[in-house]
Amino acid sequence: MLYHASMKSNPKPSAEYTNFENAMRAIMRAPKAEVNRVLAEEKAERAKMPRRGPKPKISTSGHASGERD
Repeated sequence: MLYHASMKSNPKPSAEYTNFENAMRAIMRAPKAEVNRVLAEEKAERAKMPRRGPKPKISTSGHASGERD
């Protein structure tokens, strides 16, 4: 297989990818206890928010009630 001479074997990654990679490295370096503490805090915050109720059931027939005309 022939490769073009102008192709780089190790191209420079984009700034967005570099930022993502640096954030992932910081997360991986953090102690597990600290990560679990942050997750527990986020879960407690979500628990304070009211939950949405179930969606109303939609009749499959064209009528609001199941009766026929």
